[in-house]
Amino acid sequence: MRGYYPGSGGSNIGSVPWKWGCQVGSFPFIHYNWDSHVHPADDYNPDNGDPSAYDNPPPLGSVTAGNSDGYNQIIEAFNYANCMDSYSYYGFFGDVGHAVIETPQYGINNGFSITDPSKDDLFCLNGIAGNTLTGFSQTVDSRSYLLGGPVNVLSDMNILQSATLTMGVDNSIIDIKPNSQFSVQPNVTFIGTGQYSNTGLFIENTSNLLDLEHATFNSAFLQNYGQPLTIGNNSSFNDYSIVNSNRGNVTIKNSTFTNSLLYLEDQDQLSTNTAQITGCQFTFTDPTYTLNAAIIEDYQNFSITNNIIIGNVSQGNSVAYNGISLCYSGWGPLNHILQGNTISNCIVSGISIYGSQASLGNNNISNNQFGVEMLDNNSQTSLSGVPYRVSQEIYNCTENEIYATNNCFPNYMRCNEIYNENNTTNPFVYYDNKCHNYTPALDVMYNCWGDNIQDPSTVLYANCGNYLYNPTMCPQKNGGGSMSYSPDENMYNTAMSDDSIGDYSNAKSVFQLLIETYPESNFSRAAMKQLFAIEPYAGNNFSGLKTFYLSNDSIIADTTLAQLGKFLANKCDVQLQDWSNAISYYENKIQNSTDPADSVFAIIDLGHLYLTMDTTGQKSTIVGSLTQYKPKSRKKYVAYRDSLISLLPFHKDLLTKSVGKLQNGQLLQNVPNPSNASTDIYFKLFGATDASIRIYNSWGQLKQEIPLTDLADGTHMMSVNTSLFPAGVYEYSLSINERTTDTKKMVVIK
Repeated sequence: MRGYYPGSGGSNIGSVPWKWGCQVGSFPFIHYNWDSHVHPADDYNPDNGDPSAYDNPPPLGSVTAGNSDGYNQIIEAFNYANCMDSYSYYGFFGDVGHAVIETPQYGINNGFSITDPSKDDLFCLNGIAGNTLTGFSQTVDSRSYLLGGPVNVLSDMNILQSATLTMGVDNSIIDIKPNSQFSVQPNVTFIGTGQYSNTGLFIENTSNLLDLEHATFNSAFLQNYGQPLTIGNNSSFNDYSIVNSNRGNVTIKNSTFTNSLLYLEDQDQLSTNTAQITGCQFTFTDPTYTLNAAIIEDYQNFSITNNIIIGNVSQGNSVAYNGISLCYSGWGPLNHILQGNTISNCIVSGISIYGSQASLGNNNISNNQFGVEMLDNNSQTSLSGVPYRVSQEIYNCTENEIYATNNCFPNYMRCNEIYNENNTTNPFVYYDNKCHNYTPALDVMYNCWGDNIQDPSTVLYANCGNYLYNPTMCPQKNGGGSMSYSPDENMYNTAMSDDSIGDYSNAKSVFQLLIETYPESNFSRAAMKQLFAIEPYAGNNFSGLKTFYLSNDSIIADTTLAQLGKFLANKCDVQLQDWSNAISYYENKIQNSTDPADSVFAIIDLGHLYLTMDTTGQKSTIVGSLTQYKPKSRKKYVAYRDSLISLLPFHKDLLTKSVGKLQNGQLLQNVPNPSNASTDIYFKLFGATDASIRIYNSWGQLKQEIPLTDLADGTHMMSVNTSLFPAGVYEYSLSINERTTDTKKMVVIK
């Protein structure tokens, strides 16, 4: 008999297909000879309430499992298993020698049967496995099932209400093949084998409509390529379950995620698709969990509202990596809103925005490392509350409440309460911008900076430029009045209003006029990005838009706009599928940029470009010279991207302050990072008789150990020659007296 017998621990049974031979009558949980034994339903009385009680053997001539010819035949074993192989009074089949007596299922529709059970290819002695027959629809009844291996669904399948499917081994997957339709009624439960197990539900049919209500996934994944996907009405995902949907409209509502990940990615990158997450709760109780709560990638429209994301509430430790991570999203004609969310206790960011457009309102974001991060050269963010009310709060983060890299400062920032009751050493707002001959003032008027801040300039930091922060607007201090707007802001708002009602042609004209009239305004930077966003609906002429970015007099005369123009012109190349040009642009940034952040972003963007090319079938045909940055898989790309982003910020001016705050046994982030020649590592020793810095590659292999001999207690610096290492992400650790006291990551580029 084929099949699986999980958990027995024998050398020939367990995690491998069962090929165990046994003598007649010696199979562990069978007490009689299959050949001559009566039907197992006659062995026990399932109605007497005592599953261990035996009934008297039936008289000769009653229904039997076999024909008593002296041979055990496959059909006889199948008949026995068909009655016994699903559920017992105490659960599923026990290990070899287990004393629990199982309740027969004779007379109950097995749920996966076809007209002729002898041809059924789904049953094995410890669970369902194999292929359904093409052309025979499957109805899974409302009872419990054990999967003993992969179930390949080659015909339509409907799981009835309240069914439970337990995955018995690590490759137990219900695989809905491309030509099969799959549906699930409410209150169905999927149970996997444990943390990060390879067990769950895989929808391959790209046109499959899946609607889950009151569904439960415990340690099981949902991998969905169908569309649309709807999950709601108190569905729950627990114990390292992963929901990964890859295309189409997705709606997740009123569901809970406990130590589990929601990853929504539109691989088709269609302007009409929307990801909606509303009324969900994400909680994390296991300190070993270091994934994001929710990732939205390549969705041009999204609506994320009224969700709660909390770190390790039971132990007070941060567990979730980012609360909400947006990547390459929000540039479509519909929604790009994050509103009414409560996000706290994340390891890195409450909200991480990478190369995306987002409007944040009425959120409560606290006690993360960063409140909101805006990254890449192309993020476009507005943060707005309701005037004279506490409606959006960002507060008490360990590094910064707002962190933005070059060209990513919010284009609109009004009526927010941004403060830190625990730390006024770090700036509340940190703009990591590049310095040019002229930097326009950063407009943060009509915000509140907390009760203890008399001079907001002390908590607002930019590498270059000043802030406009007066007047402030605190609910407890300002009782009325109105906000005024500058001419360039009014022009921008007019264009955005045209955009919102679908008058893209007029919006395009106003955006271009804004750039030419007010090139030094921050709203001109925002207008350049919006031109790219609306071009599919305002002529779809990316060749002409590229020319505008590279030749417009107002753009090329302004250093900031000129650099942004080159970046956006390259995005036009991507839209035009000029892959070679686009790859060359990113590789040049990686190798020649003087800004470490630009190099990191180029690595991330190049990897995403290869994944985009993969959807067109051209990933393998066009490859640049830096082949090490071509992702081996989407999963590895996401992990690599997150590790690179976690290294930000790189700013050297904070080094002196950071060195002074070093504790015994601590490391500072290496500077510069990334590096291609040499990098400096600062550390602090105390009572060290034996100390060293050890550098490991991403596989955990020790690449270099630097002894730290004859060093006194205190802060020291060691230079490392990174030209000896291949490009990649490395970890470096400080070891004192054979104990690792601190570890950080560094990036080597070539």
